[in-house]
Amino acid sequence: MDGFHTMNLRRLIYTTLAALGIFLLIYFIYDSGLYQNPGIFVTINFPFLLAAFFLTQVTILLKIKRWQYLCGHYGVPITFHESMGIVIASFFPAGISPGRIGDIMKADFMKVRYSLPFRDGISMVFYERIFELISIFLIAAGVLFIGFSAKYYIILEFTLFLLIFLGIMYLFSDRFIQFFQNLARKKFRTFDTEEIKIRKISPFTAFNVFLYTIFALASEFVRLWLVAYSFGYSLQIIHLSIFFSLAVLIGLISQIPLGIGITEGSLAIFLAEMGVPTENAVGIAVIDRAISMYFVIIIGFFYYHRMRTYYMNERESIDNYSRIQ
Repeated sequence: MDGFHTMNLRRLIYTTLAALGIFLLIYFIYDSGLYQNPGIFVTINFPFLLAAFFLTQVTILLKIKRWQYLCGHYGVPITFHESMGIVIASFFPAGISPGRIGDIMKADFMKVRYSLPFRDGISMVFYERIFELISIFLIAAGVLFIGFSAKYYIILEFTLFLLIFLGIMYLFSDRFIQFFQNLARKKFRTFDTEEIKIRKISPFTAFNVFLYTIFALASEFVRLWLVAYSFGYSLQIIHLSIFFSLAVLIGLISQIPLGIGITEGSLAIFLAEMGVPTENAVGIAVIDRAISMYFVIIIGFFYYHRMRTYYMNERESIDNYSRIQ
């Protein structure tokens, strides 16, 4: 019964956070006056918007190749198509869960389908996340060099704190993993008796994973630039990349699934500070998120449920979706 009540409480918390995010998104759209001027979307340069959408596919492709590369270095070489199924399916549970904890389903699937030890799957997810977070934090910290107002101090303080925290997490990863494993085993019965440890990779492999991450982020920055350009604004891409990273960082800190409402609102505020009228800034933020995060969540939903069917057929259903409810 305790596990049942805990699961219901988590579902309530996640649903409340998601509802809050959607409310904030609607508020930003309403407050900007965008709903009163839908003609803005008629003036969009659709060839540039289509190019931006293409870059979403490039980002997905790079993440698929990154997972395939990691699998090979953990002794389970898989095809591009197999990697695609795992990565795209993970978009859904990761997107609807705070802190993207649903990403752990990739480790579960690798264990069920390829007999990869769970600790190795966790290690792969760990390296993906830590390189993404460090890259975003470092780029966001670039606001120090372009001038910033006092209200950014708290964001940078969080950045510095999280960078230090990530460094400590990596140096003492085995102890942290052991602690969380024991906690999960006791409270949620999430793990079996297999001991979880971060299996370290070589500096060369880490560098290549980092390159995949940087290229994926770069494609996101260019995508946002193209979305802004499709609205008629040619913005400084370095400044735009820094503000985009700040917006993503704020969304992560909020723990609202997808950072919905928080990321869009923050990005719109930053765009307005770059000289974009408020209603256009909100329009750019919403369109950019629609062709990126919202899009991958939708396709991830179908891949995820197809994967659940596979689990049922194998009678080894490891349902991350129910875990994060």
